[in-house]
Amino acid sequence: MATRPRILIADADIALLKMITHALEHHGAEVVIASCADELVERIADGPYALLVADVSMPWMGLQAMYSARNRGLSAPLLVLSMLRRGDIDAHIAALGGDIALLRKPFRLTTFESAVARLLHLPGVRLGAPS
Repeated sequence: MATRPRILIADADIALLKMITHALEHHGAEVVIASCADELVERIADGPYALLVADVSMPWMGLQAMYSARNRGLSAPLLVLSMLRRGDIDAHIAALGGDIALLRKPFRLTTFESAVARLLHLPGVRLGAPS
């Protein structure tokens, strides 16, 4: 039996959090939610996580919270959500290091699921297809 991936999601958009949480749970993931950067930093201590999904432009310094997550030892892949253009955040994405993907808002749920599945690299996990 495959282990459920534990995913930390941080975004101030409650409707988006609900949508992606429902999708991930439907596909067997365990989801931990943070609705602001302060909560993200607090939730890091509750790890480990297979993946961190976070909005870099989240209120209360989302990008700084992601740096803090890395500094606290979070080595999990990052799925960065942003309304910013790619060129505006490339340097920050590179500085965060590790396995990272960028997904521009707004996005289709299927695109999100595909990005998560690519980053997880876990055998037996089939996100994007009904379980």
